[in-house]
Amino acid sequence: MAPSKIVLCTGANQGLGFSIIQVAALRDPASTYILCSRNLDSGKEALQKLKDAGVTAKVDLVQLEVTNDEQIAAVAKHV
Repeated sequence: MAPSKIVLCTGANQGLGFSIIQVAALRDPASTYILCSRNLDSGKEALQKLKDAGVTAKVDLVQLEVTNDEQIAAVAKHV
């Protein structure tokens, strides 16, 4: 059995980032996905959409503005 992966995706509450997590999580539910969103409420909505789409993989939600050094450090620590 291959080791599980941790997949971090920025801007994942919508658009391409959301689609990347959705497709990857449906294909490889054994991995852990980190959904990064600037807005936590938008991220929570995205998590619900993933569940509604049948995603059973573990998906963590973290707040991340990629220009904010403190948030970058917090996400790195989370990973």
